[in-house]
Amino acid sequence: MSRAIARSSLIHMLPAHLEQMGIDAASIFRQAGMGPDHMVSPLIVRRAQIHAALGLAARAAGQAEIALSLGGAAEPAKLGPPGLAMLAGQSLEACLRGHLSLMPRLQNDCEHRLWVEGQSAIFSHRLVGDDQTAWLLYEGAMAFIVQLIRQILGSNWAPELITFPHACRGRRAAYEAHFGGPVVFGIHAEARIYFPKALLSATRKSYPSGTNAPSLAEMMPIGQFCLVEMERFDYDSKRLFEALFPMIEASLPYTALTIANASTRLGLSPRTLQRRLAESGWTFESLVDHQRWMLARKRLADLTQSITDVAMSLGYSDAAHFNRAFRRWENCSPSKYRQTLQDSEKGGSAC
Repeated sequence: MSRAIARSSLIHMLPAHLEQMGIDAASIFRQAGMGPDHMVSPLIVRRAQIHAALGLAARAAGQAEIALSLGGAAEPAKLGPPGLAMLAGQSLEACLRGHLSLMPRLQNDCEHRLWVEGQSAIFSHRLVGDDQTAWLLYEGAMAFIVQLIRQILGSNWAPELITFPHACRGRRAAYEAHFGGPVVFGIHAEARIYFPKALLSATRKSYPSGTNAPSLAEMMPIGQFCLVEMERFDYDSKRLFEALFPMIEASLPYTALTIANASTRLGLSPRTLQRRLAESGWTFESLVDHQRWMLARKRLADLTQSITDVAMSLGYSDAAHFNRAFRRWENCSPSKYRQTLQDSEKGGSAC
C-alpha cells in the first residue's frame, strides 16, 4: 500500500465545489481525517487521504466524473510552484517540463515524463504504489493539465488521445465531451495525454486575467523550501491521532468507523494501524470508545440537544444503549451527569 504524502492543496477547489452543490465540505474532509486548516492551507497528509476525500465527495454528489470539474477549476497559484510553472514558461514544452521538475514539492512517489514517439508528444502521470482508489486523482490531474494547455494553445485545443490506467467509472461520453477527443480506459500503468509534437514549441497565446506568474528561476528557491519540508515530514503518532479523531467523529452519526475503512483512508494496512496504536497504548476499538465518551461529555453540556439527539449523534440506535455505555464511562446516567454538570464546573464532581 502506498506511503506517499501530498499537500492538501491538491484538492483546494473541492470545498467550494461541494458547497455549491449543498454538500457539507467540512464533513467530507473530517471523514478523510482532515480538519478546517486542510481546506485552506497546503498541509501535508497521506495521499490516501486525498483519494478518500475525492471518493467521499463523488459518492455524496452522485457524480463519478466529479474530478473533471475539480481539475478544470484548479487554480495554479494554490498548487504552489508546480502549478505556477505552467504559467511561467513561454513555450508549451517549457511549461510542462517546469511543472514536472517541481512536482515533488506537491507530492512524492510520482513518475512524470514528457517524450516523443513518432509525430506525437506524450505527457504521462503515474502515482507510484497507489491502488484502485487513485482513479479520481488521475482524472483530476489530467483535467488540470488539459485546462492549462488550453490557456497556452487556445480554448479550442483538444488532445489526440487521453488514456487512464483504471476502468471507466462514469459516463464515457462525459469524459470525451470534457477533453474534446477520444478517451481510453484500462491501459498503461499511468495516465497519458497525446498531442502533436510540433505543439511543444508553440508559444503562449494568453494568460488568465490577473495572472502575474513568477519566472521559473524565481520559483526555484520556493520550490526547494517546499521539497525540504516534504522530505522532513514524519507521519508520527501525533499526526495519526489528529487524522483519526475527526474521522471517527464524522462517521459516528451513520456507522462506527471500522479499522478497515480507517486504514484504507490513511494508506496503512489494518495490522500496521493496530500496531501503531498499540505503541501508544490503544486498540482501535478502545480509541473509538474513548472518542465517543469525550464527545458525549461535550454534547451533554449543550442543553439545546436532547439526550436522544446526543445518543443518535454518537451512533447509538436508542437512548437505552447510550445510557448503558455512559454508565460504564461515568458511573452515572446521562441525565444525572447533565443535572450536576453546572455544580461540577463550580468544583464538585459530575456524578
